[in-house]
Amino acid sequence: MMVLDISDTMGGKVAWAPGEPEVTRLDAARRAFKLFVAGGAAPDGTTFEPRAADQIGLVALASVPQTVCPLTLNHSVLLKIADGLTVKGGVDAGTNVGDAIAEALIRLEGLWPRQAAQLAANLGYKVYTIDAGPEPDPGAPADDERRQGRETLRAVAEMTGARAFVATRGTDMLAAYKEIDAAERVPVETFQYRRYFELYGWCAAAAAALLALTRVLDR
Repeated sequence: MMVLDISDTMGGKVAWAPGEPEVTRLDAARRAFKLFVAGGAAPDGTTFEPRAADQIGLVALASVPQTVCPLTLNHSVLLKIADGLTVKGGVDAGTNVGDAIAEALIRLEGLWPRQAAQLAANLGYKVYTIDAGPEPDPGAPADDERRQGRETLRAVAEMTGARAFVATRGTDMLAAYKEIDAAERVPVETFQYRRYFELYGWCAAAAAALLALTRVLDR
């Protein structure tokens, strides 16, 4: 998986080759990526062999990383997608390296439900599960997909200290959400702000007027 930075810093200019106009950092990274995938000779004489037999994917790195191309052997499509990437700006301009690496690893390996549950448990998160599918066939073998699915959801909830629900009707679904809502309500501390209005100017003006009035009365 290629993780390509498209944050605002990639809009800066860099030299790609001596005697050639400067290009953006994103363009330079994109050109190098193309050589790495499709092969060819770089301006400095460096040569790359094409990687036609490799599955390659692409994650765009910004505030929120996104898999823009899954692992594929269709490198022409991959490079076309890379050409269409632009530098992000505004609230999307950040460089979230950690999440981008995690995104790439998930695309490479994937996470089994129990692995994901263990990760959530290690991070202190609860995973409530609601099985809204049909009831498993009582006569089905132990390896029946429907039965295993329900068991997996139960195991995920237990591993994270949460609860697994079975909702075969709308009322069951509402009851499950109601219980989760009650279990996950905690006090939240928020900032309190006080707005002050400065009135000393009016008081000073009134005092000055009264002082002037007393002098007039004295005379």
